[in-house]
Amino acid sequence: MKVIIHFGIKRSGNHGILNLIKNSGIKKCVHINDLHNFKYELFQQYSKINTTLFEIDNVWTGFKDVDLLIISLENKIIPKKELEKFYSIPNIHFVILLRNPFNNAASAYKYLITIECKSTTILLKYLMTLWKTYTNFFLKDENIKSTLILYDKFYKNEKYRTNIFEKLGLTYNKKHLNEIKGWGKSFFDLKATNTNNQKIFERWKNFENDEIFIKNILDDQELHDLWEKICDKFEINENLEKH
Repeated sequence: MKVIIHFGIKRSGNHGILNLIKNSGIKKCVHINDLHNFKYELFQQYSKINTTLFEIDNVWTGFKDVDLLIISLENKIIPKKELEKFYSIPNIHFVILLRNPFNNAASAYKYLITIECKSTTILLKYLMTLWKTYTNFFLKDENIKSTLILYDKFYKNEKYRTNIFEKLGLTYNKKHLNEIKGWGKSFFDLKATNTNNQKIFERWKNFENDEIFIKNILDDQELHDLWEKICDKFEINENLEKH
């Protein structure tokens, strides 16, 4: 059994990439989505239970008899000490996903205002604080045996995508690249079934004149500086927006 433990901020493209992983030729896959109680002891407990649900939100399910287990952890601080307990498990991979902070924030902001969330500003600030901590793993090469995926390069560079899948020991199937289905619908177009014409690298432009977005996101100089460093390190070409 292959195990993938995936960390990603909400609205950063988690499900687009996980959908590709689930369509990589694996016969039997369980996806535990946005798990809230991530503990090694519970992993061991449920590894002894046969599968009853192949997709489940927030809680554990059995996965004894599967070929691939995906555990996705959204908006979570990366628990290095807890992850160390998983190191001895054969064929395990830790994935950390990072997206342009301005587009990530714009997608989250769109979702929050759509559902009329009363804590929009607080949650937006929290997401960007979390984004800054994730960025440290990308810039400082912290050793937690992880596969780092930069969303912006992933969706622009096929060689980069192929290399990521090779690192995970999976087969990349490009026909599923732009699919939108299941979890992770676009709140810019809830009817969209793919990312074609979605302008996924220009989400921030929807709010470039929004006072809340300007104050909390576009005026945050640390976000600009960190994103510039990410662009330089990962050699993002001139066709990818830095802002």
